[in-house]
Formats: sequence, C-alpha cells, structure tokens
Amino acid sequence: MTSNIVRIFDYQRPTHTIESVYLDVNIGDQIEVISHLKVQSNGGADWELNREFFETLALNVDGQPWQDLSENAQSVTLHNLPDRFEFSAHTRFDPAANTHLSGIYLSDGIICSQCEAEGFRRITYFPDRPDVMSLFTVKITADQSRYPLLLSNGEEIAHETHADGTHSTTWHDPFPKPCYLFALVAGD
Repeated sequence: MTSNIVRIFDYQRPTHTIESVYLDVNIGDQIEVISHLKVQSNGGADWELNREFFETLALNVDGQPWQDLSENAQSVTLHNLPDRFEFSAHTRFDPAANTHLSGIYLSDGIICSQCEAEGFRRITYFPDRPDVMSLFTVKITADQSRYPLLLSNGEEIAHETHADGTHSTTWHDPFPKPCYLFALVAGD
C-alpha cells in the first residue's frame, strides 16, 4: 500500500454529508456487511468512496443498482447522483485473511476492529476521512456459543436470540463521529 501525502492547502470539504449509517454485520467464517447510508449532497453530483480488501455483492442508490460509476482498485466514484439519497452496499470478506490488522480481523478467536487511520475502507464503501461525521447504528449477528459478546460503539438498544443458535445486538451511538472511531468486537 502506497502512502499519499495530504497537504492542508489541498483540502476540499466533503462533496456529501452522511447523515446516518446503519451497518448490519453478520459474522461467520466470512463476514458480510450490509451498509445503509443516508446521504445529502454538499453541491457535488459525483461522490468518491474508498474501498479495499472486500468483495462487493451489491451497490445501490435508493434501492436500485447504480451503474453510473467509475472505479479503480482503491475507490469507486458514483456519478450524477440526486441531492438526497440512500446508498447501500453489501460486502463480504474473510477476517482470518486480513493480516493487516486494519478493518475487521480475527485475532486469537476474537473478531476485532481497528479503523484508525484508514481502516474503515476495509469493511465497506465509505469516504474514509476524518471530517465526515455520522451517526452510527450497528447490528451484529453471530453464533452465540462462539461469540457470546457482541460489542460496538454507543448504547445497546436491542438484543435477540434466534432459533438457529445465533444472537444479535444492536448498538446506537447518539453522537456523530468519524468512521475511524468505529469499533466492533465479537468473542468470549
């Protein structure tokens, strides 16, 4: 991974504001993340999102596959977006194969996260920069015997036990934060 130099005089404000983030994280041998972002344009019709490491299963705007995009190995840019929309992405990755210890990874049988400084881009599509502040709600689902504790930022607002041996918790953080402060832990 090459490091890009970012200078203060090159700063431009984000093209879009993410009002809220809802993540549905399903933990198994692979982790699948479905993200829903409520987005407001700050005057730009194009929106660049960072990505790294994961497989893309779906990419939608207002519930429809979005085809007007350009992409490279580290980002995707969506073109001609409406002023307000809901962006959703479905991604999948192997936490045991994540040896960078950035994003979400497996360590000694525990699922951990480390998103500072730019690790959130290894979980889902996002403008992975510190000046994008959002409200986060996170639902985590996993096998209850293997991962009895499911933790994320904020306050636990729901807990469910399912007939298939899994359980889920939902966490809501009432304070806007940048994605590098996102945290998730699943284990014993």
